Parts: sequence; structure tokens; C-alpha cells
Amino acid sequence: MQERPRGIKHFLSWVSYPIVILTCVVVALMGTAAEWSRWQIFFFPITISWAAVSFVEWLIPYTASWKPTWAENYRSDLGIFFANNLLLGAPALVLYITAYISGIAAQYPIYALWPNHYPMWLQLILFLLAFEFVHYWYHRVAHEVFFVWRFHSVHHNPHRLYWLNATRFHYVDILMLPLLGNLPCVLMGGSQEVIVLGAVVSVCHGFWQHCNAKVHYGPLNYVVSSSELHRWHHSQEVKIANHNYGSNLIVWDLLFGTWYLPDEKKFVAENIGVKEMQPAGILAQMIMPIKMK
Repeated sequence: MQERPRGIKHFLSWVSYPIVILTCVVVALMGTAAEWSRWQIFFFPITISWAAVSFVEWLIPYTASWKPTWAENYRSDLGIFFANNLLLGAPALVLYITAYISGIAAQYPIYALWPNHYPMWLQLILFLLAFEFVHYWYHRVAHEVFFVWRFHSVHHNPHRLYWLNATRFHYVDILMLPLLGNLPCVLMGGSQEVIVLGAVVSVCHGFWQHCNAKVHYGPLNYVVSSSELHRWHHSQEVKIANHNYGSNLIVWDLLFGTWYLPDEKKFVAENIGVKEMQPAGILAQMIMPIKMK
């Protein structure tokens, strides 16, 4: 049982997430309407979310045992992030493959199905629902099929959970997640703008989903994949971890019976990671799926 925040800490534990995420979404939508460059649409909302979640982690940590260290966490997580996104160019490859698929889909009637005439905020909601449906099943397969788990385990093997875990993925995983998740929108002729907005929301939300902070979500636990839900997904106990697969939304977990949230007045989610694994260097993480048996 954990001590509950009081005063301003109690207030921030309830309002920080919805205020910050709503701000990030509004900024991204305004930037899209104003025809900002793509890097601006990413940079400003993501910076707001990162700064806010870092402050909340410092002010009201969920558990002191998850406080990250340079040797075990930052070095490996930052190294994997830069290797995937800069050295190996995952975002550029995703864009190239997405454009190729879009070109093929444009030859078929399905390409006219996306409601590009809808307001962008409504398109964003539709995108997230479609993205989350595909993501849910890929994520579930990644936990239940060993071959796919080989790659996804890189995301789960740390024994501390904090905001930067949101970016920690094997290269194969970091390619498959957006390619498959974006597929419904791409096949139906959705614009690049709505896909970019979806990516911005995913990053901004992902920081909070993985944060080491006593943030409370209340009824939002039935809408978004919150940190209160997601930390149980990182449990060392497989039966517990095989729940709460949603990335941004939790609606498909509710529908398919994998939503899980015990009473944290009685249970605390501290034992996370993969029992038989220890976090290791960047190269070791990348080749780990080849060695797993």
C-alpha cells in the first residue's frame, strides 16, 4: 500500500495528464491547420509532454525503486532510440514503405473510403480507433507467439519503468508497429497529416503511459491506456502481463476481455521486467532475439 499524494501533489496527480495531453493535441491540430513543418508539429507537443511528465515523475514518483540510472537505463534506452531512429533510419523506412503501399492502394476503390472531408480532430479519433485495433492484435501476438516475442521482449526486459521506456523497442518492433497500425488509414486513402497527428499523440501519450508517477486517471482508465493500467502489462508475472495491450486507447482490451486493474490500495505493481533477462548493452539488445531459445 502506498501513501497517497496530498495538497498540490494530489491535485496534479489527477489533472496533469488530461491537461497536458489535451494541450498537446490542440497544439498539434493548430500546427496542422497553420501548415507548420512536420518537425514543428512533432517538436512542440512532444517537448510539452516530456517536460511535464519529467516534472511529475520528480514531484510524485510511483516508486523510488524505479528511479532510472545512467548505467542501467538512460545509456541503453537513449542508445537504442538513436540507433533505431538516426543510425538505422526507421522513420524514413516507414515513410518509404507507407508511400509504396499507398501508391498500390490508390489503384483500388478502397482508397476512396477515408473521410478526408471530416474535421481533422474527428479524423484523428477515427485514425486512433483503427490504429489501436491493429496494434492490439499485433501486440497480443507479440506476447503469445514466441517468435514475435523475441523482438518485443526488448521493450519489456528493464526492471524500472519511466517515461523513456516508451521509445525502447527492437528495430523490428519499431518498424512493424507503425506500419501495421497505419495500414487501415493508408489503404483507405487517409492523408499524411492525420498519420502525423496520430504519431504525435502516440509519443506524447507514451511518455505518460510508461511514467514512474502517481498519476490517477479515474474514468479515463476505461478510455486510454494509462500508466495505472500499463504498469501491470510490464509485470514479471506472465498471466498479469498478458493484459492491457492498448497503446493509446484501451477500448479493444475492454471489448476482448484483456482489461486489468487491481485495487492498488491492496496491490502494488513493482516487480516488472522479464524474470530471465537482465538489461544489457545496445548491441546485446539488438542481437538478443537471435539468441533466445
